[in-house]
Amino acid sequence: FAVGQVFSHPFCVTMSLLSNVYFLRGRRIFLTNEPNLRAMQKRVRRGFSCMYGFHFTGMSAGAFNVLLLNSYGFSSAQVGLIIAAYSAVGILAPPIWGYVADRMGSMEKTYRLVFILQGILLFSLPFFGAMHWGGVCALAFMLPVSNFVRTCSTNLLDAWVVKSINQVGHVAFGVVLSWGSLTWTITCLILSAVSGVLGLSAVF
Repeated sequence: FAVGQVFSHPFCVTMSLLSNVYFLRGRRIFLTNEPNLRAMQKRVRRGFSCMYGFHFTGMSAGAFNVLLLNSYGFSSAQVGLIIAAYSAVGILAPPIWGYVADRMGSMEKTYRLVFILQGILLFSLPFFGAMHWGGVCALAFMLPVSNFVRTCSTNLLDAWVVKSINQVGHVAFGVVLSWGSLTWTITCLILSAVSGVLGLSAVF
């Protein structure tokens, strides 16, 4: 049942980390001379384009949250309450992780930590769907909890990208971000087809 999740998250986490290692190798040549500056701009553009692509590939499973809850028998009112709690957690989490990033002194390390935790939590959601705490499906609690690392991972990545672009200059943020939009759309279409054949659990 975890076919889609294996593609969306562990694969995505690995490739996202590899893509940022690719261009961070060139950080030593930062602003040394014009040819190297151009090389760094190219590395930043390609590296972050890859990261956005893999990041939003992993995030695409979130488009199926409501359907996931419905598949476990939650009523429309219950789904609304759970999604409201999910959104509330997403509002509270970014300042907390921003503070953690300040304490760690690195948005890069904080992003990697958050994104790996996100992959682990989302991979486990179907397991929580089969568990009950006090007569209530554990998924009702764990889906909002998962957003503690879900929304803020995008916030951290955005901040990291903007900071790096400001340092090297002449890299269009919109072009870099467009790769995330593209992979999100393609992956949602693929996962829709997968869920139609293997069932919704395959998406997660």
